[in-house]
Amino acid sequence: MLPDVIEESEIPYGVRREELFYAYFVFFTKFGAGVTIGISTAILKIGEYDVNKCKQNENTRLTLRMLMSVGPVVMLLISLIFLHYYPITEDRRKRTKLELENRKRDSGKARLLEDTPADNSLASAGDSATRTNEHVLDSGHYGSNGATEHEDVELSVSKL
Repeated sequence: MLPDVIEESEIPYGVRREELFYAYFVFFTKFGAGVTIGISTAILKIGEYDVNKCKQNENTRLTLRMLMSVGPVVMLLISLIFLHYYPITEDRRKRTKLELENRKRDSGKARLLEDTPADNSLASAGDSATRTNEHVLDSGHYGSNGATEHEDVELSVSKL
């Protein structure tokens, strides 16, 4: 779901902010774990849990049963309500992906047209390689070997 939200956010703003979304995700996951531990501790204290006893009283056993069964079920039902209203459906995700692919393809064509000199006979091989490197560096596409195309072009130019 998080990658879908990142892509959905890229459409209006034109910038991918993975680091921001993942930072919030990690922060709120840890914050939620801390709050859960605090609430569980408070409920156990109300239920008269005694850490020094091996055998707990009936009130404590009931509290533990509720914490381990009813609590998670209630939280699951609440999360299902939020999931029901989650706005990104499979159809919307596919449309978002298609729009982002079209934008990347169109921006790549525009960059190539900007980098093409008006008179090709005046461009030397070195100028052409530099423009290719700049275009690939801007696009940040990755090759089959895991390196960016920019790194691939640098390697091929350096071999010349």
